[in-house]
Amino acid sequence: MTRCSSLLLTLLGLMLSACQLTPDEGSLGRVLVSEVPTQRAALHQFAQLEPWLEQFDSEIRAGRLVQVRCVIPDEKAYDGYRQWQRLLLLPARGTVQEKDYVRISKHADPALSGKLFQYQATIDDASALPFYLHSYRPGGTVFRELECRFGADGVPQAVEAGMAVQAWTLDFARAERARHQQFSDADFAAGRVGVGTCALRDIFGEYYYQPIWLFHVAEGSQIRKGDVVELRFGETESGGGVGHVSTMTRKLGKREDFVSNTNPLFTCR
Repeated sequence: MTRCSSLLLTLLGLMLSACQLTPDEGSLGRVLVSEVPTQRAALHQFAQLEPWLEQFDSEIRAGRLVQVRCVIPDEKAYDGYRQWQRLLLLPARGTVQEKDYVRISKHADPALSGKLFQYQATIDDASALPFYLHSYRPGGTVFRELECRFGADGVPQAVEAGMAVQAWTLDFARAERARHQQFSDADFAAGRVGVGTCALRDIFGEYYYQPIWLFHVAEGSQIRKGDVVELRFGETESGGGVGHVSTMTRKLGKREDFVSNTNPLFTCR
């Protein structure tokens, strides 16, 4: 090993040691309660990746499943429109590029109708397509979004291609469902499921990561958003692991009780 490469490894080690690591499973720490969900669906970060998509595992890993969208004008919406987003199955990777305009049709399988669509053709000339124009302030930049124009079959006449569904998101969705299965419907109904956050920082005091923790509420305890609780940490909710979820050991107080922690982000320890 050269002196240069040895120095780089030393510097890398110092950089890593300067950051707090995610708490180990089984260790104790504290979190700020952000939510006490009453429904399982409220937890899903990868809600679009429903279980039926697992049958398309090979297509996802081959880059053949992409997101598509168009917008529906709506004066009540903040941006002036609502997004229509679905998934499109391509015949091969690279058939379309991100931002391409595409014609689609319903999937041949009736069970997937309205969920997954099939590729028909790429539109090379977009001059005749309808676009919704909007700006966030008078005289500001004007943005254009492809407007949905639905045919008699309920399918937009054109959509804009987005990113391909990444294989890791399918893996994360599977892990997420496995973690959530550690709770029963009765747990949700009784308020025995909590979601908390805490922040990790480096030796310079800078915050660099805020993991999310899903946890069992302690027997006989009632918690609400803004409470601070002690956890025996399990698997984070923002990763692909399928370990045990965290368990609350006791309630520590309210956010305002921790006056020394003045940063909006609440530290894990």
